[in-house]
Amino acid sequence: MNQPPNQPQSHEAAVHGPMSVVDWLVTLLILSIPCLGIVMLFIWSFSGNTNPSKQTFARAYLVWTAIIVVISLIASFVFGAAMAIMLESLMMGF
Repeated sequence: MNQPPNQPQSHEAAVHGPMSVVDWLVTLLILSIPCLGIVMLFIWSFSGNTNPSKQTFARAYLVWTAIIVVISLIASFVFGAAMAIMLESLMMGF
């Protein structure tokens, strides 16, 4: 999105310049705090005044989190059912 030098930047680009390394470090630090991190992901994802880069990152992070939760739940049910069947077969032997 390079604009010619004689054209003004968009309002969004002027307000939300690129995020610095320090901004990303603070973002990752906040995400490492369990409950606060989840809350902040939702705030950054759906807030109108968040840097577009951070907003896109937060949305992608939420999608990956949802995918991992769904896969974990499915795996838990499958392995739980397998363990129940194994325990039942062991109990039948006694």
